[in-house]
Amino acid sequence: MADSLCQAMFVPGTRRCRMHGGLSTGPKTAEGRTRIAEAQRRRWGARGQAS
Repeated sequence: MADSLCQAMFVPGTRRCRMHGGLSTGPKTAEGRTRIAEAQRRRWGARGQAS
């Protein structure tokens, strides 16, 4: 049965469908959300200072 490719639509910009590694589901826990929020603040804060 694994002889053929998945028949689901692929995610634009990738060659994979959303069920086989196409999209991230994001952080699930409060700790994960906090970690991602801090990373985004660092990322966008550094971008503003780069100019």
